[in-house]
Amino acid sequence: MVLSMSRPWKHPVTGVYYFRKIVPAGVRALVGKREWKISLATKDPDEARSKHAVEAVRVSQELTVLRLRLAALSAPPLPELDAETIKRVGDAYYVHLLEEDEERRVEGFRTPERIPYDPTPTFEEYVADGAELLAIDRDGHARGEVGAFYMGEVDEVLSWDGFDIRLDPASPSRKRVARELQAAAIRAAKAKEERHKGEPIATPAYPPPLQKPAPAGSLIATQPLLTLFADWWREAKATGRKASTHDNYRNTMNTFIAFLGHDDAAKVTEDDVIRFKDHRLSVVSAKTVKDGDLAALKSVLGWGKANRRLVLNAAEGITLKLGKRPQLRPKGFTADEARDLLKAADNCPQNPRERSKLYLSKRWIPWLCAYTGARVGEMIQLRKQDVRFEDGHYVATITPEAGTEKNNLARDVVLHPHLIEKGFPDLLASSQGGYLFIDPTDSARILNTLKSRRNDLAEFARETITDTRVKPNHGWRHRHTTVWLEAGLSDRVKDYIQGRPPKTVGDTYGDVTIKAQIVNLASFPQQGV
Repeated sequence: MVLSMSRPWKHPVTGVYYFRKIVPAGVRALVGKREWKISLATKDPDEARSKHAVEAVRVSQELTVLRLRLAALSAPPLPELDAETIKRVGDAYYVHLLEEDEERRVEGFRTPERIPYDPTPTFEEYVADGAELLAIDRDGHARGEVGAFYMGEVDEVLSWDGFDIRLDPASPSRKRVARELQAAAIRAAKAKEERHKGEPIATPAYPPPLQKPAPAGSLIATQPLLTLFADWWREAKATGRKASTHDNYRNTMNTFIAFLGHDDAAKVTEDDVIRFKDHRLSVVSAKTVKDGDLAALKSVLGWGKANRRLVLNAAEGITLKLGKRPQLRPKGFTADEARDLLKAADNCPQNPRERSKLYLSKRWIPWLCAYTGARVGEMIQLRKQDVRFEDGHYVATITPEAGTEKNNLARDVVLHPHLIEKGFPDLLASSQGGYLFIDPTDSARILNTLKSRRNDLAEFARETITDTRVKPNHGWRHRHTTVWLEAGLSDRVKDYIQGRPPKTVGDTYGDVTIKAQIVNLASFPQQGV
């Protein structure tokens, strides 16, 4: 079957439209899959055609980026690496392994496990036979499966941002790098084991990226945009920027590269940015261009200039004035819409072909949002260990440790008694642990999993709330505020429960306690009636 980008594809069971396209064979190895299949999150054919056109443009741009990368991979390989570069590669691998360990611990894995990308499980097994256990001997010969594993890791690690090195298959450096990678894995295994014993072993920063030689007294001659972005992110991550920012800015960089037809930040001009802005306005909303595309370019190029990597920030001073859209209805659900959606959640049938946690999401998250006003993603990432029974009430901890939280602040939210009456504790009791509403394959994919489930819930809500002028997920935050105000309750307690930052310095004094929430929730009316 040949899939084309000409029209949306309708799922025969759910009726939801999708964008589908076969990945060209030439770039399939870079994409890692045979087909793009992207939900358009609608059953309306007109809306599907509009969204399909947007996805077609985006995928076309992604293809251009992939082909540029493929061309870069075909560049002449380096014949040899010096000792300093090889050590830097090993140090980066060590940091990567410890970061993987941190992510697993955040996910709740507290018992010693095999270190990522390493077939041997413990430090003791590494040192049991002394130095001879190294799987790449001094003559460069690989020993068994372990040796073959590290030889296979060489190209992957050397392709990371900050290196971008391609070695000839016969290069002596390949075997030296493989030995360095295993040596780094041994160090990481020891550090991990110390962590599991309670030692505070910190993850060091990544080593500085390799830089191409530049003329004396000048800035670097070429500056690959994706390398500049990777360096910016290392600093941004250390200062608390969110993973979602990384994903959004990376998408902008890829789109910008596809638009330019090259990947050199040093060649970017103000005219390039203006042309890109005008082009994007024909594809996405003005708000996305201003707060997404232009914000990303200003941040990354500005960092390059501040760190003496670029002569100028070509995006500086380029902006977009947003007009105020006419608002033709309230942003939140009406009382009737909220009641109908909660009724739909109660009566949601469990399709035997549907994953059980998808059904639980449709059944419970509308109710949780109705009583907390929390962001849908915060409820999706709720884990069994995040809910406790205290002072006669169930309390949910909404924490960035579980996935994401807009302000990076954990908060304890008391659950309304009506949720308990409806049987929410039974869900907790039946859970095997971990996430209640999703099954992420690993911590690195949690944001993608959250996004996918948000789309599922938006699609579910649209079956009941057909007015497209109200957002099917975000409408709950507005509805919760409306009900709270009608009940005449504390504005500060409401802001805390919803996860909004303090409005004034005075609001930072004192704490919104569980007792304060209980007092207010006693007057918050029962929903769904």
